[in-house]
Amino acid sequence: GALSKSAVVSVSGNSVIVRFVKFPKMSRDDLAKMIVIEAEPYIPFSIPEVNLDFQILGDVVEEAQKKMETILVAAKKEIVNARVEITQQSGLNPILIDVDAFALQNAYENSFGTTAKETALIVHMGAFVTTMVIVENGVPKVVRDVFIAGNAVTKALQRNFQCDGKQAEVMKARAQILVTPEDRERAMADANKETLQMSTVILPVMKDLLAEIQRSLDFYLSQGTDRQVARVLLSGGASRLGNLMPYLAQ
Repeated sequence: GALSKSAVVSVSGNSVIVRFVKFPKMSRDDLAKMIVIEAEPYIPFSIPEVNLDFQILGDVVEEAQKKMETILVAAKKEIVNARVEITQQSGLNPILIDVDAFALQNAYENSFGTTAKETALIVHMGAFVTTMVIVENGVPKVVRDVFIAGNAVTKALQRNFQCDGKQAEVMKARAQILVTPEDRERAMADANKETLQMSTVILPVMKDLLAEIQRSLDFYLSQGTDRQVARVLLSGGASRLGNLMPYLAQ
């Protein structure tokens, strides 16, 4: 049949803010009318610069007051408009703009179905940004973007081997992290200097990323006593780095 021309795209990074806010209990329509005023204290941009939206998660009682937990999202209009423009130039009609983290969550829930009831941390590594989302019972509890991703690895290789970006990309495709002492011994036995050197160059970048993943987990765990994360899922092009899985698993 005819290909659909409708497109759904998503945004992330510094120009997108996701906040979990408890508002006084009111109807969705009332909050929609008041969101511009209500959102102001939580958004570090000026309100006319952004597109605002919200999703009501559910009711909570705080200090004997009925409130509702809400996800508040603000995206700078310039990033949204740029995304719309590029989509239209491709001959597509953008019908919805999402946030990367929520798009990931939807993909996860569609793929895993009933097992998506377990709390999971999704770590999606792109070129510029690694997006993390902790999903508990279908609700995103932590949403974070960190700027340690594929390009950080490429740049480290480029600096160390004094080569251009293209060559560094080719190196990255065959590079691997030497995780265990056995890995390192094997590389040394094969007198494989390049493999050893690439691993040495990549490890500090991955250590930084690991620390950020740990921060996301710690933040989630600190918010309640009986919280635990059942699984960590890795996705995105940069996650194909050799031996990344066993390195993070360790």
